[in-house]
Amino acid sequence: MTGWTINKKEGGDGNIELLNRGTERPENPRYIKGTVTSDTGYFGISNEGFRGMEIKEGETYNFSIMARQAEQPAIKLLVELQNMDGAVIGKAELVPDNKDWKRYNVKFIADQSIH
Repeated sequence: MTGWTINKKEGGDGNIELLNRGTERPENPRYIKGTVTSDTGYFGISNEGFRGMEIKEGETYNFSIMARQAEQPAIKLLVELQNMDGAVIGKAELVPDNKDWKRYNVKFIADQSIH
C-alpha cells in the first residue's frame, strides 16, 4: 500500500486488506477493505498525496469514495485534511447506509493553506 499509512487513535484498532478483483472488475481492480475491531477511538488510513498536496485556505474540497456498510453497527467515516503538524484543517463525516457498493461525496472548506 505505497503512500498509505494506518492510523490508530484513542484506542481504535482494526485491520486493512488490499483486495484484487481484476478479473471481475478490470476498470477498478483493487480496493481496500477496512475492518474496525474496537468499540472506541478511531481506526483508518491516510494518504499524503503525490509528493504532498497544495491546499488553499477558503477553498472547497470534494471527496468521493465507493463504500458499503457490510455489517452493523454502522461505521462512520471521518475525512480529514491535515497540515504537516497533524492539525485538522478541513473535515467531513459520512456514514455508508447500504450493503451494496455506492458512491458517497462530501465537501469541506480548508481553514489553512499548505504549500
